[in-house]
Amino acid sequence: DLAAGAGRPGRAAGAVAALTVVACLVGARGMWHVVNPETVIVTASDIPAAEWIAANTPPDARFLVSTDHWHLGTYRGLDGGYWLPVLADRATNIPPALYPYGDPARVREITATAVIAARGDALDDAELSALLARVGATYVYVGAAGEGASGKLSPERLRRHPDLVEVYVRDGVHVFRQAPRGGGAPETRRRV
Repeated sequence: DLAAGAGRPGRAAGAVAALTVVACLVGARGMWHVVNPETVIVTASDIPAAEWIAANTPPDARFLVSTDHWHLGTYRGLDGGYWLPVLADRATNIPPALYPYGDPARVREITATAVIAARGDALDDAELSALLARVGATYVYVGAAGEGASGKLSPERLRRHPDLVEVYVRDGVHVFRQAPRGGGAPETRRRV
């Protein structure tokens, strides 16, 4: 019977498809633990810091965050500061990794700025001030992730900058604000 024989290849293909799906699920389940630690940049301590930032900084506040070369000429953030646009609705010096697909002139500007920022603690005070001005940032974010990475800014380095005041310190996250220039009483550093 032709009709009965025609159904067998369909059943076989269905069985192969089902086995393939099961094999994929079993294989995927065994890979949940496979995470490149270099890509885990948001820690539990970044969440309350982002909440604090959302509540205590102006909506147009811009942050300088630690930056490093990623791949193929692109740059990325090294810690939870990279996620401030999502976590606190605040702008940073480095946009999401898809920025190379944007306007070529803007991509060149972002990359040129990222090259400077990737020097991290090697920037002297004048270079760091110039970078803040170039980015339009009045805040610097240092998260707990990426410790020791090339391009990482450290709280120790930022505390030595004459124009930065530490305004948030908690569980390995530090936020610095650029002190207003020209008069006014010097601001004291405080821990939140």
